[in-house]
Amino acid sequence: MKNYTHISSSQRIELSTLHRNGYSVSNISKQLGLHRSTIYRELKRNSRPRGSYDAYYANNLSEIRKERFAKNRKFTSQLISLIKEKLEKEEWSPEQIKDYCNKNNIPMISHERIYQYVYEDKTNGGNLFKHLRTGKKKYKKRYGNHKGRKVIIKNKISVDERPEVINNKERYGD
Repeated sequence: MKNYTHISSSQRIELSTLHRNGYSVSNISKQLGLHRSTIYRELKRNSRPRGSYDAYYANNLSEIRKERFAKNRKFTSQLISLIKEKLEKEEWSPEQIKDYCNKNNIPMISHERIYQYVYEDKTNGGNLFKHLRTGKKKYKKRYGNHKGRKVIIKNKISVDERPEVINNKERYGD
């Protein structure tokens, strides 16, 4: 597996120039020495809302993204105690916990990670899952009782017994 490197600002400038001059993504990727999927991803992520690609705008977007995800988002013991308190005592959903932390500037992970933690706790014998609003739906096998599945038509007539006029197919609906 190759090591992944971010696109540099000089590569973005070159990409912007080549893209503006109408070069194909394959040609741009060969000149920059990057995979074409990297170029496609860069153009999709960092283009302006109207679709044009500007190197300086793209660089600003990538810097903002780096700052936003540079926060230490580890699952700390303080975070675990907050989650347990809100789930057990206040009966909050993971989404409500996440929103509460966002409003109060508490560094928090996603609600999906909270769900993962709750189900990990369940497999380890914990009971946090009981405080969720809805449980996981269990799959019910469909065997045994066949009532309601098979429709029985009363007074049905066999296809072999139909009138000869129908075989001609001269009328609508035949």
